[in-house]
Amino acid sequence: MKAIGLIGIVTTAFVVGLSGAMTPGPLTLVTMVRATRNGVKAGMKVCLGHGLVEALLVLALGLGAGAVLARSSLAGAVAAIGAVVLGVMGFFLIRDARTASLDEMTALMAEERNELGPVVAGIGATVGNPYWIMWWATVGVSYIVLASRFGSLGLALFFGGHYLADIITLGIVSAVMAQGRRWLSGEWYRRLLLIFGVFLWGMAAYFLYSAWQFWY
Repeated sequence: MKAIGLIGIVTTAFVVGLSGAMTPGPLTLVTMVRATRNGVKAGMKVCLGHGLVEALLVLALGLGAGAVLARSSLAGAVAAIGAVVLGVMGFFLIRDARTASLDEMTALMAEERNELGPVVAGIGATVGNPYWIMWWATVGVSYIVLASRFGSLGLALFFGGHYLADIITLGIVSAVMAQGRRWLSGEWYRRLLLIFGVFLWGMAAYFLYSAWQFWY
């Protein structure tokens, strides 16, 4: 019975995580940007940053931090901070869209191979998303309660199933975007950066609106 329960936890954690990972959001967009500019490895580093945050969060929830995450004031603060972060990222993309070139993109790939920039971007895109906080304060906490019945192994399998969904989804996104840049002209590359930047600004505006709703 315990084995069946553990299999159920890892399986459902994967399926639910897959549905969440496939929903477009800041993390997906940042992954697309990094993979387009710096290749597949950069996209997967974004996923690594996301995973580090979630691993710490699962540990915190296992120790009883769920009630803190459920506070609307915290969600509002996260939304406001996320709006600023996304707004700044969008600004730099729109600025770069004016002069960016494919030669510059190739240079960026060489420069960022050993840097933590994509990892930090993954962390920022994760903690700056209020709906990520809300998911973990509700669905995530429920899963933690169920998984904790099986001790540390249950929590580890839950996280493993959940994060595997992120790896697969963001890995596919990274591969598609990295391969797609081979057919990009300089003009279309600049247009793509502009589109990404505008989308980030749109998300920033939505997060600001969400912060207002959480607070008032």
